[in-house]
Amino acid sequence: MKSIHRSLPIIAASLACSGFTSAATENFDALRPGPPPAPWVGETTGAGTIKIVAVADPGKRNALELDSKEGRAHCLKSDVKIRDGYVEVQGKTMPAKSSRPDRPAEDPVLCSIGVIWRYQDPNNYYYLAAAGDNMHYFKRVKGVNTRIANSAVIKPRTGEWHTVRVEFTGSTIKVFLNGRELYTAADVIIDPGNLADDIRAPGAVGVWTSSRVTYFDNFNYGTRASAGYEDFENIYPPPASDKGADRHTTEDYASLGSLGPITAPWKFGSTSDASRAY
Repeated sequence: MKSIHRSLPIIAASLACSGFTSAATENFDALRPGPPPAPWVGETTGAGTIKIVAVADPGKRNALELDSKEGRAHCLKSDVKIRDGYVEVQGKTMPAKSSRPDRPAEDPVLCSIGVIWRYQDPNNYYYLAAAGDNMHYFKRVKGVNTRIANSAVIKPRTGEWHTVRVEFTGSTIKVFLNGRELYTAADVIIDPGNLADDIRAPGAVGVWTSSRVTYFDNFNYGTRASAGYEDFENIYPPPASDKGADRHTTEDYASLGSLGPITAPWKFGSTSDASRAY
């Protein structure tokens, strides 16, 4: 699996709006032990396993277990399609020793608790992972992983439950670990000549790990209320007449046809250049 590791500066950016709707939580207690039923769909890169198991932790009954066999594994809520919203989950990686031939046998398995959003297919999605002493933000496009941002964190301990949360709107995300906000970042690694590189369409949500046995519980997700943003990276302030307005329109420009000059009702006014294209 080819990976490109390229870090960009973490930026401060305000999210388009603050409210969430359509929240739902899955604690897996109503599911029988064994392979997760539809609409849950699991995928691994090797001989890993994905199943519902009973857990003995206080206040918990069942959990979703992903054993990546030190490859990668994820499990998706395939009936959910979210563009802007949030995903949150509790996760616990079990202590173990590495079995990879490229690592000393005494190396411990690192905690690896992650979430996926805007999943289109196995080769196109975003994911966030608390792995070791870093919180990594990646996108996967055409099977290539690109790291967009990361932040050093106090290494989450294996054998303990941790909560990972990501809030996403347009190209911007806000990242949390155990209730603490870590950073805000934006995906600006988009090839303007290749629209397939933009994976901001609605997609499935789920969980992800690259460790051995990791349990997931209290999987929570929801959508962000539309604020009518155009995603121009806030290059112009809103007109005075729009301040405080309750707008509910999103324009993705797919209906404007082939690339070229913008069309009505879009218009651009300038004293030097009256031509603008999309």
